[in-house]
Amino acid sequence: MRVGGRWVAIVFFGGLAALSLLVFSKHLSDVLPQAVATHIARNNEGLVLAVVLGAWIQFIRPRLVSSYAMPIALLVGAGFLLGGLWLTHGPLTKPGGGVFITQDETAYALAVLIPYVQLLRPVPLWAYLVPVVGFVVPVVIGSNQTITNLAEFFTALVLVPITVDIVDSGILDGSPARVGRGALWTLLMAVCVVAMFKGFDRRPDTVIDEVVRWVYRGAEMFIAAGFLTLYFSVLRHDLRPRRPVAAPPVGVH
Repeated sequence: MRVGGRWVAIVFFGGLAALSLLVFSKHLSDVLPQAVATHIARNNEGLVLAVVLGAWIQFIRPRLVSSYAMPIALLVGAGFLLGGLWLTHGPLTKPGGGVFITQDETAYALAVLIPYVQLLRPVPLWAYLVPVVGFVVPVVIGSNQTITNLAEFFTALVLVPITVDIVDSGILDGSPARVGRGALWTLLMAVCVVAMFKGFDRRPDTVIDEVVRWVYRGAEMFIAAGFLTLYFSVLRHDLRPRRPVAAPPVGVH
């Protein structure tokens, strides 16, 4: 890692982790204006996902190159799934359970996305079920309370695959960086977040208003996608995994 890149990584991961810790300790308003602190605290799940998934992509994924790579990723994903279930149904659900309870959707998302990003590129066709499920299930089932409560989870299943496999596939497959596309995607994520915050107070009189209110519940993952793209496509576009990243066909040497 280049010296400049090392400092970018320290600032990025350290800064987001510090913000999250300040949220968890309820001291964020001590260092930031109340209005800003409130917005960050409400959307802290996106910061956590960006830190954990970003750290996996940069520091862990490149080192898992053996046949045990996917089993390890699946095991870690299972751990996040169990953690999410504990946050959803465990003792923290009681009054005064703490600030960690809202991280259950982040844990569910990581349970799927860590194995997803660990897949060799190009991904098999069945892997596209991840964003398809993330989009189709909420559309088909609609405003079911359970689906609404999982809005962040489904939003992450759509936005993260788009980020790492369409906006800048080189994040995972080693192809040349698409800095301009990454910058535009980062800007789009920021604009969407601001627009959702402005539109949330509108009464849902139309279908569009209802969609905006539902998507607002997943705003944290727009933030996560924006940070991941900003870091890997713009600030650290030099971080490209070595190619080839996929195993050769059987019988080819």
